[in-house]
Amino acid sequence: MIFDLYTSYFNAPNERRANEYKKAILSNCNSGIFRKVYLIHDAKCKKDIEHPLIEWLFLEWRPKYSDFFNLVNFKTEPDTINVTGNTDIAFDDSLRFIEYINLDNTIVELSRYEPCGRIKN
Repeated sequence: MIFDLYTSYFNAPNERRANEYKKAILSNCNSGIFRKVYLIHDAKCKKDIEHPLIEWLFLEWRPKYSDFFNLVNFKTEPDTINVTGNTDIAFDDSLRFIEYINLDNTIVELSRYEPCGRIKN
């Protein structure tokens, strides 16, 4: 199976968060899981990250979920698993377990649980 990743990208005003986003994107690019990493951005975004797997997709506005699904439907190819995720999520090989599930006409949502109910920065 082929995996493609779609995520939004913007220039975070906080340098620590910006570095976290870049680290996660490069981790996904170098993971060996994804054929392509699509970074969806708006006009305000400075393209300050490069990798051969990255393809920039421009929107005139900040992307919404519907934009992700429209882009996935436009770009997808047969036998491709399309993954959407927040910019700060780095995937590992456990993602490949999804290959063993019948995904016909299916969307799988992965989430995280924060025991205290809040995410600390």
